[in-house]
Amino acid sequence: MSKAIQGAVIALLVTLAGALLCFPAYGQLSPANQQEYSRALTTNGRFGSPRYSTAGRPACSSVILGGLIWNTTTATEQVCNGSTWVNVTSPLTSITVGTTTTAGTATCVIDDTMGGASTSDNFMFCNGTLPTVLTAAAYGARFDFAGAGSSAFNSTGIGLFFGGGYSGPNLTTGLLIINNNTGTEIASYGNVGISALSTLGSTAGYTTGGVFAGLGSTVQNTGVYATAVGTGLNVGVHGTAASAAVNIGGLFRLTHTPNGITGYSSAALIADNVGAASADIFRLYDNTTLVHVSQDGGSTWDKIGTKALTLGGGAVNFVRVDIASNTYQGGVIYWTADATDATEYQQRSGILPFSIVNKGGTETCTVGTPGTATESVAVSAGTFTVAFTTDTSPTNGCNFAANGTSSLTETVMRLNYHVRLYGNVATAVTAL
Repeated sequence: MSKAIQGAVIALLVTLAGALLCFPAYGQLSPANQQEYSRALTTNGRFGSPRYSTAGRPACSSVILGGLIWNTTTATEQVCNGSTWVNVTSPLTSITVGTTTTAGTATCVIDDTMGGASTSDNFMFCNGTLPTVLTAAAYGARFDFAGAGSSAFNSTGIGLFFGGGYSGPNLTTGLLIINNNTGTEIASYGNVGISALSTLGSTAGYTTGGVFAGLGSTVQNTGVYATAVGTGLNVGVHGTAASAAVNIGGLFRLTHTPNGITGYSSAALIADNVGAASADIFRLYDNTTLVHVSQDGGSTWDKIGTKALTLGGGAVNFVRVDIASNTYQGGVIYWTADATDATEYQQRSGILPFSIVNKGGTETCTVGTPGTATESVAVSAGTFTVAFTTDTSPTNGCNFAANGTSSLTETVMRLNYHVRLYGNVATAVTAL
């Protein structure tokens, strides 16, 4: 017997066996069904579904559940679901899995339409509850993929792409993760919104727990926005590093190059203006007022305030240092004063030491005497002096006043100053 004939015989036997499985209620094939299943052998010897019109197809019941036919009336492949013949060649518009969301159960719906009137009206929506009693770590949804090979292309476990299209005034979010649980774990991270971990089995290559980038805006781009709000301790950003030869708790630089971080020693915090060499290294602001700058090159600039001095002379209070009863404090005021009549310019700078004591509510406040060892002056013309005095009119405090005297008919005269305390008690300093 030739191989072609053998194949035809085998196909015919498979056809007849399939017919008996699909339609066992008939006991044996009727002449019409025998003819149809013999016709299922196509001219090229391949097996096909039996062909029926809508009117002539067998009644669908649980007896022939899973049976397949080709409906010649609708030109569709159909399957018996136990009660109805349904198309299997047309795309499904909706799939629902599950019926309850009690502990240990879930429902999932995939739909080809979305109305946009409800947060639960989605293309895909799964809703469930984890088991009440766990004997192992539990995941509401889990995807496990493994990398393979060494091709020169990026590989991604899960890719989520939220394409452009919306241009309205409201927030858009590529991925939203919310954790509403109230666990009491405090040994590590507690209730975590998102946890990202990258592990490497060898010493080749870098590992990065998370990469965030804000790109393309002509108004503001933010790489990471972190906030903490609650009634306990709130930490906006917490960085740690340990177990290496060099550990850096936080590194801030003005370059977007992520690799090649070299040249540093261990530190809790490092700021580097690499990438914008003329920019300041570090700036401190007090409610948007600049008070401290570590400039390019390493020089430091401090300022607690600026006070306009009385034109033509006259003492004016510029700062107050508080001192609690039965305590004492001391420090230095670094100052520079300038005067000008828009033609000539005068500048005087100095260091003013001070000491304060408060015994039972009675304050004693003194300042050093300016002199050549603690002052310098530069003028394009004329003379310029500054005198300092104190008074204890504030309760538990000391006012410091400056009196500038210029030989010019000045239009501007002002004092810039920075107060540095060296005592052992906490003391408030207030600009006046």
